[in-house]
Amino acid sequence: MTATRAPADPAAAHPLATATAAWAALYGLLRLYWTLTDTRPRLPPVGDDLIAFSDWPIIALAATTLALTAALTRPTPPLPARALIAAAWTTAALITASAVLLLLDVVALLLLNTSGVPLSPAPMATRLGALALALALAHTPPGAHRRWIADCPRCGRSARTRPAPPATPAWAHAAAYTAIAGCLTRILVQLPFGEHSPMTPTDPLQAAIATTGLLLLFGSAGVLLPLALVHPFGRTWPRWVPRLATRPVPRPLVLGPALFATLGMNTYFGMNLTGLLLRGPDSYGGHFPDWFWWASIGSYVVWGLGLAAATLFYARRTRPACDHCHRH
Repeated sequence: MTATRAPADPAAAHPLATATAAWAALYGLLRLYWTLTDTRPRLPPVGDDLIAFSDWPIIALAATTLALTAALTRPTPPLPARALIAAAWTTAALITASAVLLLLDVVALLLLNTSGVPLSPAPMATRLGALALALALAHTPPGAHRRWIADCPRCGRSARTRPAPPATPAWAHAAAYTAIAGCLTRILVQLPFGEHSPMTPTDPLQAAIATTGLLLLFGSAGVLLPLALVHPFGRTWPRWVPRLATRPVPRPLVLGPALFATLGMNTYFGMNLTGLLLRGPDSYGGHFPDWFWWASIGSYVVWGLGLAAATLFYARRTRPACDHCHRH
């Protein structure tokens, strides 16, 4: 049965669109001031708060965000709809990539600042500002898609939208266990060198905290999370969980960390792999043999790609049915 198309309400998107435009202007002006006056502070861990798109590139991305936000909130597209939507997703992806060092900030926070990576509020705040801009912009294309393209203006689905899979396919299981294999490989690669690392704290207590925290972090993001993405306990609380047994697991509880880890790992270690291919392992220092860098960075990339595929499945599997068109 074909659902009756309800009229779209572009005004509903205006509050967030206004906030997005205001933040793009403020953030862009701050970066413009830093660039024109050459007063951008050196921010750890690499002397800049953003990767690849600092200074003029991030200013251009902020200006692009302003223009796209104005275009995507119009009742009818001023340019080809799919091109505008693709440009918005691309811009949001580039801004997200620029803030990829947030992955190190989160690791430093989780390890109580014992990881050897300096944790400073100022660069973390500017990276969070960039990520907030990307997330705000990313909220705009789905609304434009619902108004301009989709059959259902509420959920954005059409007759061509694939329904949520009723069961876990083999490829999703393979992706999750590939992520686990990448995580375990990264741990095994480190074993011949013990705890030696240029970022390992010299203080014994801090070193113990860092090692324990890393193992817990690897176990959570590298084993538990991939399993939750493809097994029932990631969608329904197990029977042994007090008061929550058999209840649905809130979707953001699993999907949120999975998306953050997927975006962060694939962007950060994808850049590392590119640097390794272009400059070779010598650029990483002489603390480890060449094979270590190929194996460790490669295992992170495998981990990230497997997690990305499993996250895609989980997002589709847990997609709620639309109360308007009733598509799942």
